Amino acid sequence: MGNTHRHRRAGITLLEVLIVVAMMAVLLGVLLPAVSKARGLATTTSCQANLHTLWTACLQYTTAYNGRYPYGFIFNQQNSRGRPASTSDIRYITWFSSFDKYLTPGGGIVDSNTYDTN
Repeated sequence: MGNTHRHRRAGITLLEVLIVVAMMAVLLGVLLPAVSKARGLATTTSCQANLHTLWTACLQYTTAYNGRYPYGFIFNQQNSRGRPASTSDIRYITWFSSFDKYLTPGGGIVDSNTYDTN
């Protein structure tokens, strides 16, 4: 009589692969909302840091200019109505360009002896 034992092959079955794939899908379903929430918090924190930087620059500007805030928008050369003096030169200054020197490292150091406080 012959040997009737069957030899089992070493390997994984299709059922085992499907179980692993299903477990990975469940884990991804649990982890992706947490990653999305963390990304949203990082964006919020970054926005708050940028606003804080702009506010600090605004405070430095007002300190340097005797408590005055910058104009929102002003032309370099304007007529009595506040419009550009010539149509060929329409360059302008905005509030954020007034903050440039305070947003660069070392550019916003204010020395109280550099301006007249009267």
